[in-house]
Amino acid sequence: MRNFIISAEGISNKGLVRNHNEDHVLFGDIVFTDDYVKRSFLVKDNPVFAVADGLGGHRAGEVASREVLEHLKDFTENLPPDAKIATLREPDIATLREQFTGWVTNVHQHLVHLGNINPAFTGMGTTVCGLLFLHDKVIWIHAGDSRLYHFSGGELARVTEDHSQAALMNDPRIPSNMIANCIGAGPAPYIEVGEISSIAEGDVLLLCSDGLSDMLDDHRIASLIASKDVRALAEAANEIGGIDNISVIRLVFTV
Repeated sequence: MRNFIISAEGISNKGLVRNHNEDHVLFGDIVFTDDYVKRSFLVKDNPVFAVADGLGGHRAGEVASREVLEHLKDFTENLPPDAKIATLREPDIATLREQFTGWVTNVHQHLVHLGNINPAFTGMGTTVCGLLFLHDKVIWIHAGDSRLYHFSGGELARVTEDHSQAALMNDPRIPSNMIANCIGAGPAPYIEVGEISSIAEGDVLLLCSDGLSDMLDDHRIASLIASKDVRALAEAANEIGGIDNISVIRLVFTV
């Protein structure tokens, strides 16, 4: 990958229906909610980005989403040197998958432990969808129904597939909030790890919670993704109901 500049914007908005925000955003070296942040990064500095959606209807979803992103930030900052070599080939991708499998197990157990010592946190859980820049590779991770999109050449492609009952059963009648995989609540979670094979100048990567993707279809997202301000996406979701928390990260690549 060329040494692109990443023009990054992140927003987390509680929407119009929920009384508080259970989402959090990891944006380089900070974790935030209920805010809008804009910064530039260099690919060579290996930044990390992620959204986490605390499960609605579960206690302390906002605690779960924050804890997972704080742990993800610490984990990626301390990846062993063999994960950050100049060229990642398939065995190294396999190593990353193993490392993230260990990470998700550990952070899942951490959330369960917090629930065991504080009844207010019992049963809390979260999704996570993130991007790591490791030298010349773009690595994505995914658990739950938050999403990653790649906009290139005027076309929008969904990179991740939802870990939801509706997606697994191929039945859109199943409510979208019936999650089949999450961290913290339910049985032991799993995490997908993949790679985006190429990025061109002008490409856009978009991470979002389902507060955006449940309100806006892919065609509508594609029509807004190249707008000058990522807040336009959150505003569009709110204009048609804003029934859930909305978190979005948009990354634009330039030289």
